[in-house]
Amino acid sequence: MTAAKVEINKETMRFNYLQECKMVGDMLIRQMMDIDTDPETKENSGKISFQDMKEIFQSSAHLCAKEINLLLRTYVLKYGYDQIVYTDLIEDIFQVRFDFLSSRLMDINVQNMKDDFL
Repeated sequence: MTAAKVEINKETMRFNYLQECKMVGDMLIRQMMDIDTDPETKENSGKISFQDMKEIFQSSAHLCAKEINLLLRTYVLKYGYDQIVYTDLIEDIFQVRFDFLSSRLMDINVQNMKDDFL
């Protein structure tokens, strides 16, 4: 099997991984909401600083270093360093994990390409 023949069905992966991503995302969002909550009004804006997000991600045992780096890089490109919207974190975690899964399958299958060219 070659890399060109492998296709990952995103909806199948969503079915398999979304529950885990939801649990991880909910835990991280609760920490972000604690930072984001206005003490007077008890309301959240749905945004935190890059530094706060980085500290929360790095203190979590539920994200690996590659996931943290890709999430932070994506957020900086999307929102900058000032105020990062964290309300779509669950979907973002799923997307990062799906991207890594896709690239990993690609890496594994590239090794088999030599058989096709012999």
